[in-house]
Amino acid sequence: MKKLTLPNGLEIFYIDKLTALWVYNEIFVDNIYLRNGIEVNPEDIIFDVGANIGLFSLFIAEKAPGLKIYTFEPIKLLYEMLVANLSRISCDIKNFNIGLSDKPGTTNIIFYPKVSGDSAIIPFDMEFKVSKYVEHYKEAVCKEFPIARIIPLFLRKYVVRAYLKKLYEGEDQANYHGSA
Repeated sequence: MKKLTLPNGLEIFYIDKLTALWVYNEIFVDNIYLRNGIEVNPEDIIFDVGANIGLFSLFIAEKAPGLKIYTFEPIKLLYEMLVANLSRISCDIKNFNIGLSDKPGTTNIIFYPKVSGDSAIIPFDMEFKVSKYVEHYKEAVCKEFPIARIIPLFLRKYVVRAYLKKLYEGEDQANYHGSA
């Protein structure tokens, strides 16, 4: 398992650094899960659905004592990282290697190892993604790859599409059981 020290000093296990840092920023920096009046109080029950590698559970465990956390992550490799990352928190936690759905059954999940946070039942829309990256080229591409500024406008869509095709090489994770 690969280890990464996050900007706050927390050491985690991860699959892809891009997702780990992106999700870290969403949760720990931008605080997106505790907006619009959402509060966490001591002894609350938390459901972390699509828990990925457990960053939200790590974050929320620090917010209130005595939490009971239930995590759900259907992709085996992500689930293994989740369990390893959450093994050192002190709250009552139960991890489940299943997905949740509005109906019982099984389905296939497309796992994207290079962008594991985007793994899903429905393949991502390449044309939508390309158009968004091109539309926000300076923020989405040049920030990560400053050399990309020299790519002429007429080539940007081609370069973005080629990069995303490589990034989104999916693996079919067949027949994950979902519970209603």
